[in-house]
Amino acid sequence: MNRFLCAAAALSGLLAASLLPIRATAQQTVNEGRGVIEEILVTAQKREQRLQDVALSVSVVGEATLHDAGVSEVDDIVLLTPGLDFSQTLSRQNTTPLIRGIAPQFLTDPTVVVFTDGFTLGFTRLINNALLMDLERIEVLKGPQATLYGRNALGGVINYVTKKPSETFGGSVNAEYGSYESYQVSASLTGPIAADRLYGRLTAGARGLGGYLDNTFSGERDVNDEQDLTARASLRWVPTESVDVDFNATFGQGDDGCGDCSHIASTYNRTNPNRFIEIGQGQLDFNDVSDTTNMSFLGGYDREDGTIAITTTYTGQDLALTSITGYGYIDSLLLGDSNGPGVGTFVPGVPGYTVVSKIEGWSEELRLASSGENRLTWLLGAYGYRSTSDGSLAFGPVFLSNSSREVNNYAGFANAEYQLSQMFSFAAGLRYDYERQEFFNRLAGRRTSRSATELLPRLSLSYKPNQDLHWFITVSRGYHAGGFNDPRAPRLEFDSEYISNYEFGLKASALENRLSAQVTAFYIDWDDQQINQTTNVPGGSSVGYITNAGASRVSGLEAAVQWSVTERFDLNAAVALMDSELKSFEDPIVAPRFGLNEDLAGNELPFAPDVSGTVSAQYVVPLGAVSGWKMRLRSDMRYMGERFFETVNLLRADAYWLANVYAGVQNGRYEIGAFADNLFDEEYLTGGTLPDAVFPPEVTIGHPRTYGIRLNARF
Repeated sequence: MNRFLCAAAALSGLLAASLLPIRATAQQTVNEGRGVIEEILVTAQKREQRLQDVALSVSVVGEATLHDAGVSEVDDIVLLTPGLDFSQTLSRQNTTPLIRGIAPQFLTDPTVVVFTDGFTLGFTRLINNALLMDLERIEVLKGPQATLYGRNALGGVINYVTKKPSETFGGSVNAEYGSYESYQVSASLTGPIAADRLYGRLTAGARGLGGYLDNTFSGERDVNDEQDLTARASLRWVPTESVDVDFNATFGQGDDGCGDCSHIASTYNRTNPNRFIEIGQGQLDFNDVSDTTNMSFLGGYDREDGTIAITTTYTGQDLALTSITGYGYIDSLLLGDSNGPGVGTFVPGVPGYTVVSKIEGWSEELRLASSGENRLTWLLGAYGYRSTSDGSLAFGPVFLSNSSREVNNYAGFANAEYQLSQMFSFAAGLRYDYERQEFFNRLAGRRTSRSATELLPRLSLSYKPNQDLHWFITVSRGYHAGGFNDPRAPRLEFDSEYISNYEFGLKASALENRLSAQVTAFYIDWDDQQINQTTNVPGGSSVGYITNAGASRVSGLEAAVQWSVTERFDLNAAVALMDSELKSFEDPIVAPRFGLNEDLAGNELPFAPDVSGTVSAQYVVPLGAVSGWKMRLRSDMRYMGERFFETVNLLRADAYWLANVYAGVQNGRYEIGAFADNLFDEEYLTGGTLPDAVFPPEVTIGHPRTYGIRLNARF
């Protein structure tokens, strides 16, 4: 609580400071209508490059688009990025990114690694619901990125690049208020501390939601309230022209009004002995939902997290040396319902279960890279990572699990690109990765360990006949480390899973840089895929655990077009087509429960829709009567095709359209406008679980229509 009050005080101070009459040039971050597409620089390959020159499928959301689209949560990014999705099981606390259908199972580490300014500890399940603010850009790298990014970058990488401290004074205040008592407010202040040497930036924000789900058990309304608080302090020290030191410290806190606000279908009857067979025959419509939950005990979810990262860069005439050192922690507490009407009396006299999780760790990355314009560019790196986690599941005073895990990961990597001719270049990379995990089951007093050594290569060939056209072929490999199951499960460990990825892509620009396009075809071989299973255990309870499937495959095509139609009108569109299949998997536990054959070969992979797409349009027109003011109209739309949430292919989510719209007026410093998210009040699902002997089928429902007012000021 003390940390929460300190962060709240910091936010109040920033808001007050932002109103002081500081003389500075207004920061231009809104899209004024450019008529051309600005050149985008990215650090996807850990060196600054034009997006056009990167032989990878990369989607970038720049600062202007982040502002114009009102991006503040992970759900907002999905509307702007084809092939990217987020699953939510047990509501917000398990918000998990996934790319191209490469989805982690409910109990495993993430398959998409999230970095902030080059640093990560992989806590993506627990902090993906944090407030996004003060970002320079977001880079989404699709496909395995293990060569440069290491462990668990199986499906891809999300890079958050924050705004750096500025050499001039400036700042911003952003506020929003809408239906369901939703609000968010953020402020930033930046400027020099010591002339030409030290610069600082302070950012803080808070968001909240009054809730929109009603509890049918108790009659309470709007029970899924949410609160988030985030604060960040940044320093940039430039002791010499060749040395740059960046320091970032971030604190976050979340508080949800219920631990599991999932929806249980009203037609599900847990006392019906034929309920599983009926579900197997398709008699339960998981998409027949309402804005309700059905819990006798709402519980709650609390999260606190923090990171400290120091990036030191030395740039010489021919070499650049970079060190990224970081520490992070996250503590969370989940209280969930165990005796609701959908669950029945699981533990007499105990209303709910308690899940406690504590994670902390550090990492160090050291890179040496060539600099300057040469035919050969290269990068060498070393990486070390250590994390410890403690977790427990208890019903009242009775612990069902109580364990700890320690992960140590060490790697060395290299990447090089050689200009074969004026048009052709070849790149190759290799990572040696060693990981050791130790697991301690406190209830049984048993220690277990496992280790793995992997070689993770990547090759690419580029053909650039001119600056506006880039053809590339890329082959890469990734892996997702194995681990340990609940001691009550029939299988105590599960193995690593592997992906071989093949891409053929085109990047092009035309019409004097007013039109750009990116097309990528890909094929993925997925071996030893980690699959979630649930089985009954003595005592009348159930336990989830991970097993390995034989093989799977995913193929697809992604296309994106960015078109500055006129100086006033911009249009972006993208589509992702996918075809996925379990090639080999025998399920002797879950499938027979629903009267299905245990051979699931031919089933679709979870979270792999055949079609998804996004369309964004923006029109900016000067207001002739008021000098310097313009009106901005914007719409962001997304289509998500049908998809399954599990490998048995019974829990199917219907296709849906989402549309966000905005209308406002602005000049270089101020903006006021109105927004409506999910304009047509579409009902849609973001995740779910099949029933077992204890727990009912549950689905998480997306946000209903929300509308409100948005205010921004910059100085």
